[in-house]
Amino acid sequence: MTSPCMIDFEASSLSSDSYPIEVAWSTPDGAIESHLIRPHWSWTDWDEYAEREIHRISRETLRTDGKSTREVAMVMNSALAGQTVYSDAPEFDGHWLERLFEAAGLEPAFEIGSVYPLFPNPISSADFSRLTTEARSRVPGQHRAAWDVEFLLELWRLSRADSAHETKRREGKT
Repeated sequence: MTSPCMIDFEASSLSSDSYPIEVAWSTPDGAIESHLIRPHWSWTDWDEYAEREIHRISRETLRTDGKSTREVAMVMNSALAGQTVYSDAPEFDGHWLERLFEAAGLEPAFEIGSVYPLFPNPISSADFSRLTTEARSRVPGQHRAAWDVEFLLELWRLSRADSAHETKRREGKT
């Protein structure tokens, strides 16, 4: 079964001056690719609390292990060209995508869309909450890009399975 391509960024902060520090995306076969991003020389925003308590990625780690903005943007374009990748926060991820590609001097060859239309409609808030809790329990962590992409994929899979089960139940097949 092919799955939609998911994307997630981790960032320096949530301010308007924030920039991407890590990105991950999935491919239709469910594989996940992740990259740390070395900050562009013009990027100065940093939230110490986010480093210490949320993503736990230091600026030193980004300087030593991160890839250049251009390298990451080129890899993303190669992997995702012509596709829509889905985010649970497209306004934030779109901002960080724009910052990344602007610093790289490139244009993205793909689009970001909202993940929410991919879920069965209608889905009650109680069912969505239950599925979210179950998906979180199956993913080792959060606030790292690869984990958050894995969570979105798991939530999508669970929602599809739940919807199929509900359809069979309504049709009297279970």
